[in-house]
Amino acid sequence: MARANPASRISARRPRTVWIAAVACVVGVAAIITWAVWPESQDAPRSRQYSEYTACLLTDTQGPQGPDAAPIWRGMQSASLKTHAQAQFQQVSDPLTLDNARSTLAGMTQGRCNLVFAAGDKPVAAIREDAKKYPSVHFYLLGGGADATNLTHLPSSIDKISTAVADTIIKAAGQA
Repeated sequence: MARANPASRISARRPRTVWIAAVACVVGVAAIITWAVWPESQDAPRSRQYSEYTACLLTDTQGPQGPDAAPIWRGMQSASLKTHAQAQFQQVSDPLTLDNARSTLAGMTQGRCNLVFAAGDKPVAAIREDAKKYPSVHFYLLGGGADATNLTHLPSSIDKISTAVADTIIKAAGQA
């Protein structure tokens, strides 16, 4: 019985091996080209996109968690979720004086706050005295008092503060 030449078996496998390698290379190159030119995903941005509108809260040293500020801050956050307006707060630095409150207020009005709410005796006093200096900013205070061109008083009923603040921001931001 004659045996097949081992060299002939190798030569018969070689074209098949070359063909498989060529197909694998073509598939690999096609996959790389497809991956490179595939359009980017149009997923929603991961960070929250805010509008150009900013509502600010001037607080005493207790910040937005203080008893006067907390209902205002809740209303501001509620409006921010609905309008994408930014809600920011700034605490008056220690010591809590009228001059420090006025200084903090001046910084807030330098183009970054469209409207300003106040909580606490010194911040409210600063707005009452200085609101007329900043005609492009609208100020909101709780309770009674005389309104002015850019100063409005909101109801101070504790159960209505958050709603009144949210409604004010929504209306001012043009979302009503």
